Amino acid sequence: MRRPLAVAFLVAASALAWAGAGGAAPILKVKSFSPKAGRTRVALESRIRVKFTRPIDLASATPQTAGLRKLSGDAVAALYSTERNGKVLVLTPQGGLDPGTDFEVIVRPGLLSTDGATLRAPRTAVFFTETRISLDGLLRPDQFETLTSAMTEGRAAHSATLFGGGRVLLAGGFVDYVSHASGGDVYSPVDKSFRPAGGSLNVQRAYHPAVNVADGVMLIGGSGVNGALSSTEVYLPATSEFVVGPQMQEERDFVAATRLADGRVLVVGGLRYAAHGAVYSDTAEIYDAQAGAFRYTLGAPMLRRAGHTLTVLASGKVLIVGGQAGGSTTPVAAEIFDPVTETFTKSASQPLEHRQLHTATPIGTSGLVLLADGGSALLEMYDANSDSFFPAGGASVVNRIGATASLLPDGRVLLAGGLQDLGADATIALDGMDLWVETGGDHGSVLRANAVFPEPRYGHTATELPGHRVLFAGGFGQSDSQSLSTGIVLTPDPPK
Repeated sequence: MRRPLAVAFLVAASALAWAGAGGAAPILKVKSFSPKAGRTRVALESRIRVKFTRPIDLASATPQTAGLRKLSGDAVAALYSTERNGKVLVLTPQGGLDPGTDFEVIVRPGLLSTDGATLRAPRTAVFFTETRISLDGLLRPDQFETLTSAMTEGRAAHSATLFGGGRVLLAGGFVDYVSHASGGDVYSPVDKSFRPAGGSLNVQRAYHPAVNVADGVMLIGGSGVNGALSSTEVYLPATSEFVVGPQMQEERDFVAATRLADGRVLVVGGLRYAAHGAVYSDTAEIYDAQAGAFRYTLGAPMLRRAGHTLTVLASGKVLIVGGQAGGSTTPVAAEIFDPVTETFTKSASQPLEHRQLHTATPIGTSGLVLLADGGSALLEMYDANSDSFFPAGGASVVNRIGATASLLPDGRVLLAGGLQDLGADATIALDGMDLWVETGGDHGSVLRANAVFPEPRYGHTATELPGHRVLFAGGFGQSDSQSLSTGIVLTPDPPK
């Protein structure tokens, strides 16, 4: 009895539908777009196809009823034709598609089928074109020069600071997994050589930041022989010596520091070690050369952090991202420091990923900051203009920690080396590189660079030199526990 009843129901429903249709006008529907909505790396010579349920009246296809435009708003001129008995409308862009660009195709009511049917509402699809960039043209193995000069001792987790004459101070760090380096080296770009900085550190240290101050380079906190340090010292280029600097209010390892636009030095977070484990700091300090001392900021950071980044924005404010806060519930959060009021406020939106020991790279004067690696392979961008975070080009080829990020002269960012976590307490040092480019995909794309280091390294430094060169120095390698004393200079092609 069930089957006849079901058949009767279908017949009745069909009859009702026919009766209700009366003399209603037919409807035109879109079945598919090619390229599909959201597709990336679309070939520049592609034609755009829209498949419909009915044959299209080609005379009704105009830029107003079937248009192609860039998401920036610029219309793209196209020729119209049909395929497959008229059911596929083809848009052929005149002159082809621009590389690394977001496009939108839209069909609107007013586009007619041959029997007079039209769309009820607009239909759209967005796609992204290929970058059409040759990797060989971006980075080539011959652009990387291994220096014949070596540092006086191996260094990893050291500091590298550009100062007068394009020179670089490389100071402190580890010579192996347990022993600290005793001094520093100065790299000269004139003859591409390392020379002893002169004298020894007053306190051996690693994982410390370093910033330029009025008379030299200040090394701040870090990890010493007996744990976290509250001491600082200043390298004086005029006398080639390290002298004791002002004392901070707290011991701070894995601390972040930066020089503010007015010359003061901001120090945020870090950790110290106690009998029950690490104690993460919820304070920040300011050093003013006129006062010659550190003091606490007027306001305190909103979160405890260690292994985070500080980035000075064009406004003079400082973006604080990532880091560990202790335990397994570190929040994904960012905050902004205002140097005028010395207060910290939560950013309008929050980062997409949790990161520590990551990189933060300002992209010129655009207000954009690229955040990469540090426990997440996904790249994201911070926009100071909107105080927001958004995805930036996908993910690195591998998930890195202890890598470096360098802004190249053409606006691209090179992610180099680092340590990959393979799970089960297994890690591997990396010799490969990823390259973030601003074109293609969603807010850029990530390409595998066609170059590798001669030897893997992590915990190294990358310093952008005058003339758009980059100095890679030190780090731990893969073969043994000894850190590297070698350096490599990258000379990329100038921007076109």
